[in-house]
Amino acid sequence: MTSAVAGVVVVSLTSVGLTAVPAAAATGDERENLQMVQSVQAPRFAVAPDQIPVRDSVVGRGIPLGDDPAQRIDLGSLARAHSSALVRVTVQEPSADATVRTAGRTDVLFAPAGVTTSTTLLLPVTGGEISLSADRADVPVRVEALAFMGGLENSPGATIALAEPVLRADTTVSHGGTYLSTTPIWFGVTGDGGVPTEARSVYVSVDVTVATDDVLFLGDGQQLALSAGRSIVTTVVDADMQGGVSATLRSGTGDLRASVLGWVVEAVEGASNANFRGSYVLSTENRAPVSGRATPYAPLSLDAADHGDIDYALVLVSATAGTRADTTTLAWEHPLSGRASGVAVDREAASAPQLALVPVDQDEASVAPRRGAATLTVQTLGGFLGDPEQAQGDEAATITITAPRDLDSLDISNTGFFRIEGVVTAGPNAVDRVEISSPSVGFIANAELDYDGDKITWSLRTLAPEDGDFTYVARVFDRADPTRARDEDEVRITLDVADADDEVVSPDVRTYNLDPANPEFRAIDENTVAFVSRPDLEPGQILVSGPVVGAESGLFARVSHLDVIDGEWVVSLTDAELNDAFFQTDIDETIEYGEDSPIQVTDLLATAADPDTLIEGTYAPVSADGTVGPEVSVDDYEIAQGSSAMTAGTNAELRTGEDVDLTLGADDFDIDPADFETQCRQAGSDGQEPVGEEIDENGEWHPTVNLTASPSTACPSSRLGIDLHGTWSTGLDANILFGLENGKPKVINATHLEPWEFDAAQARQLDTRAAIGITAGGEVTLSLDFVLKVKMDLKWAVWKSKIKIVEFTNVVTSTFKANASLRAFFEAEGKLNFRLDVAEVALPTSVFVVLGVPIAITNRLNFAIAVTGKLKAEVAIPAVGLERVDRFGFTYSSAKGIERVKNDTPTKYVTPSLQKLGSSTEISLEGGIAVGPEGTYRSRIYSFAGPDLGVSAQAGVEGKAATTLLPPREVEAEVQVYLAIGITGQVKLTLLKWDLVNLKLFAIGVRLNLFTKKWKFTL
Repeated sequence: MTSAVAGVVVVSLTSVGLTAVPAAAATGDERENLQMVQSVQAPRFAVAPDQIPVRDSVVGRGIPLGDDPAQRIDLGSLARAHSSALVRVTVQEPSADATVRTAGRTDVLFAPAGVTTSTTLLLPVTGGEISLSADRADVPVRVEALAFMGGLENSPGATIALAEPVLRADTTVSHGGTYLSTTPIWFGVTGDGGVPTEARSVYVSVDVTVATDDVLFLGDGQQLALSAGRSIVTTVVDADMQGGVSATLRSGTGDLRASVLGWVVEAVEGASNANFRGSYVLSTENRAPVSGRATPYAPLSLDAADHGDIDYALVLVSATAGTRADTTTLAWEHPLSGRASGVAVDREAASAPQLALVPVDQDEASVAPRRGAATLTVQTLGGFLGDPEQAQGDEAATITITAPRDLDSLDISNTGFFRIEGVVTAGPNAVDRVEISSPSVGFIANAELDYDGDKITWSLRTLAPEDGDFTYVARVFDRADPTRARDEDEVRITLDVADADDEVVSPDVRTYNLDPANPEFRAIDENTVAFVSRPDLEPGQILVSGPVVGAESGLFARVSHLDVIDGEWVVSLTDAELNDAFFQTDIDETIEYGEDSPIQVTDLLATAADPDTLIEGTYAPVSADGTVGPEVSVDDYEIAQGSSAMTAGTNAELRTGEDVDLTLGADDFDIDPADFETQCRQAGSDGQEPVGEEIDENGEWHPTVNLTASPSTACPSSRLGIDLHGTWSTGLDANILFGLENGKPKVINATHLEPWEFDAAQARQLDTRAAIGITAGGEVTLSLDFVLKVKMDLKWAVWKSKIKIVEFTNVVTSTFKANASLRAFFEAEGKLNFRLDVAEVALPTSVFVVLGVPIAITNRLNFAIAVTGKLKAEVAIPAVGLERVDRFGFTYSSAKGIERVKNDTPTKYVTPSLQKLGSSTEISLEGGIAVGPEGTYRSRIYSFAGPDLGVSAQAGVEGKAATTLLPPREVEAEVQVYLAIGITGQVKLTLLKWDLVNLKLFAIGVRLNLFTKKWKFTL
C-alpha cells in the first residue's frame, strides 16, 4: 500500500517488513525515512508470439535489406506499446560479404559470402518500427522479433535501448587500446550516451577481427569463440566498478570495436523495490559455460536460471563443428515442432556466439539443432522474471553484513556517513529489497543492489544522529511475500558523528593537483582530463582539482565515464553540485588582492593582433527637426602616427603602492585648481538608484515615482565608501579623437602622442567641424566577498534534500574613479555611441581548502572606455569626472533562492565649467555627452559557476549654452551633470541547482541626475 507524496512514496510499516511495530508507534525519524522511499514502477516485458518472421526475403516475405540508412522494419502491433525490442537478424548465404547496420551506421552483423549468419540485437522501437540497413543492396535477410521491453529509467530491471549506439572502443585508432592480445585491454561501457553509471547490465556489440581462430575473454567471465576473420557479437556485460570491461585473446592478436546498444536499470539506494515481473536479473550462480554434443534426439540440457521465478533466460550460444546435412537452426523446445526458426547454424561455418532468449522450465533449458549434430556452448547471462514462486523449499534467501564488522568503532565526524554493505543470495525468487533498520529508530532505508559477477552485493549510506553505540539490522525480502523477511543479519558499532561546527566532506570526493608544481593529470578541457596510468576513480565520484594548466579555475565535477585513448586514461566529467561534496562547511572570506599579488594587466589597444575588433558602436546624423538618420557602424579604428610608437602599458597598466590614486582631484585634469570643485550625491537620498531587494526576477528595476536629484553636499575629504585596504589598481588612459571622414565615423587612438602632438592632431580633427577630442582616464580596484555555508540535517540516511546551502554569496566591491576632458566641434548635430576595449586583467586564483578539498576561485576583468552622446557643439569641457564604490552580486540559499546584492552608493562628481575652443570667439552647446569606463567581471568557482557581471559608469554633461552676438560676448549656460549607470549580469549556478542554470541577475540602466547649474559669464 503506497501513497505518492511530492515525488516520493509513503510506505506502510507492514509493507517494508516491520510487522512487529504498529504504524501508529513509528518514531518521527522513521516516518520521515519512510516518506523518502522512492516509488518505482515495474518494467514492461512481453515475449513476441510464435509467428512467422516480420521479414524473410528468401521466401518472398518482404524485400532484401538495402543500403538506405533510413529503412525501417515494422515489428507489428505489440511493438507499438514498447520502446525496445530483442530482434534476431539472419543473413542467408549472401553472394558477397555483407554487413548489417543500425542507427548511426553502426555495424551489428557481418556475414561472409555464402555463409548464413545470425545475431540477436537490442534495438530501439519507434512507432513499432526498428532501423536496419546493409552496406550494399539486396542482402537476403530474415528478421524475427523475440521480445519487447520498456519502462522508466528508474524501473529496476527495465531494458532500455539507446536511440543510437555509442562507440566506446576502436583499437584501430587507439581507443580502448592499440590492439587485442593476451594482455587485457579495457574499455568503458557506462556513463556515456545516456547509460547511467549504476546500470545493472549493458548491451554491447563487439566487432572483432583476428588472424586465426581464437577465444575472446571478457572481464565478467564471458568466453566468445571466434573464427578467423571478422565477427560481430552482441552480448550483455556486467561492468566493473570503473564502468567498463576488459577484453583478452587466448593466443593471438586482433582489432576490436565496441558499441553500446542499451542498458538495464539497477535498483538504486532508497528504491521501494529491486525487482518486478519483467525485470532482467543477472545470473550469479550458473555463469560457467556448458558445452556438449547435441542432436535433434539428444539435446544439450543446462541449468539456465538461478531461481524459480525466471520465465526466460538470456544466454550466449555458439555452435562448432559437427555433422550437419544442411544449414539449420537451433531449437529450444522438445520434441521439435513448428517452423524452422532460431539461431542459424551454417553447414560449414556453424555459428558465432550470439544471444538467445530461452524458455525456462523448473530452472532448466535444453537446446538442439533441428538437423544433424553440432557441438554447442551455452553460457547463461541472466533472465527475465515471471510470477514469483510461492514454495520456498530449503533454499530461502540469505543475507550477510560484510562491513562494518561487529563491534567496530567508526569516526564519521568528517565524512558524515559510513557504508553498511554485504552480500545476499536469492532463494526460489529474486530479491525484492534489502532493508536496513535499527532498534534505535526503526526503518532507515532500502539498500542499493549490485549484481556483481558471481554474487549480489548491497550497500547503503547511513549514519546516526549522535555519538554512541548502535545496532544496524539488514533484512532481505523476496518477491513471494514482500512483508516477510527471509533472513537478517546485524552489527553493533560505536559511532563518532559530526557536530554542528565540524567540516564534513563526502568520502566520494577525490582530490588532485594540490601541488601545482606536480600535476597528477593533464586537463584536455574543463570537461575532460587525462591520466598517464589507471586512476583510482569510479563513475559517480566527485573529482576536485586545484588549478592546473588547461583548467586554471580548478575542477569540480562528477566522473561520468572513463576511456583509454592513445594510451592515456581519459576521464569525462559532468556537472556536480556543491552539496554533493560539501555536507557541512563555513567559509566567509573577503579576497583582497595586494601589491604582491601576481596580477596581470594586458593593454589590449597596444597588443591586439587586430585592433579593429576592439571598437564597436554607431554614429547617426540628426536633422534639424530632430529626426535621427540611419546608423553607421563605428568600425574604422587607427593608431595616430607620432614621434614614438604605442607600447604595452600606454593605455592600461597595473598600479601598486603609492601609485594607486582612487581619489578624484584637480590633478586628474588640465585645470587650474582654483577652478576645480566637486560635490557629492549621498546614498539613499533621492531614490534614484535601486538596491538589491528592489530588483525584480528579470534583473530589472521599475521605479514607481518620478525621481529628481537630491540637493548636493560637499564631499568628505577621504575616499568614499568602504576602505578596501587596496594596494593595487588598474589604470586606464585613452586620448581618443572621434571624427567623420567622407561621412563615415572614425576613431583615432592618440594616447601615445606627446602633448603637443595630440593638441595638433586634435586641432586638425576639430577643424573638420565634425569631431570630438577626448582625454579620458580611470582607475579601478576591487575585492570579492565569498561565503559558502552548508549544513546537513542528516540523522539516519543520506538524503540530498537534507543537505542545505545556508548561504552562497559572491559579491564584488569595486572602487573606481573616471576623469575626462572634452573638446567638441559639431556644426551639425549627431548621435554617437561607441566603446573601445582597453584592458584585460587576470587576477590570481584564490584557493580555500576544506578538509583537504580545494575550492578554487578565479576572476578576470575587462575594461573599456565608453562614449555616448547626442550633441551640436563648439565647446571645451575641461573636467568631467566621478568617484564611487559599487557593491553588487548575489546571495543564494536553499530556503530563499537567489537574492540580488546591490547598494545605493555615494557619488562624487565634478561641477561643470565651459571653455571656448582655442581662438574661437564663441561657445555653443545643444545636447550632451557622457564618458566613462565599462567593466566586465567574470568569476569562476572551479569552472562552472558565475557570475558574469558588467558595470558601466559614465559621467555626463548635458544642456544648452549660447554666446551673444554683440560685445561684450557673454555666454548663457544651463548644464546638468548626470551619471549613467548600467549593471548587467548572468549567473550560472549548476553548482547549486539545475533550474538556475542561466539566471539574469541584473539588467539595469539608470540615469542619476546629480547637479544642475545655470550661469552667465563673459568670454
